[in-house]
Amino acid sequence: AHVHGRSDMADAIHDPPLPRDILSRLPGIPVQPAPGVFFLAGEPGMWDGHPNFYTSGRSALPRPGAWRAEDVLLVMLEDTDGQPLGLVSVDDPPSGMRPTDRELQRLRVICLYVEQALRTARRARQTEEDTRVLARLSEVSPQLSECGDRRELHRLVIATITSDLGFE
Repeated sequence: AHVHGRSDMADAIHDPPLPRDILSRLPGIPVQPAPGVFFLAGEPGMWDGHPNFYTSGRSALPRPGAWRAEDVLLVMLEDTDGQPLGLVSVDDPPSGMRPTDRELQRLRVICLYVEQALRTARRARQTEEDTRVLARLSEVSPQLSECGDRRELHRLVIATITSDLGFE
């Protein structure tokens, strides 16, 4: 988790991860004003008893379209196959107002770049792991072909491939 904003907000965020079915756990039905962007107009007390949610407690401005402390704006980050990569929660805007359609479009564009960065990092991590596995297999392969009997082969497989490469 990364919290950008007031330090008291960062201190208030708890460590437990958000559940994958976060949208179904919201105490209301969020509106989807843009693809992957969800907004839920909050009501006083609606987050009581929800440990993964933090409200600033700041009073709403006395004008139409003002952001309420209980409002929720979420952007779902997904991989190209629809698997979740992360969740961006945008709360407590400095303007004190709910976002306009244009601001939501900008937010979505920014989050598309974040998705791309996360996909790239995930691919790089997978490539690194694949390279490690192939290097280890290349290292062990000659030893496997030199085994004289099945027991020796099984012992070598268990001692190297199973433990080093995470197979069971």
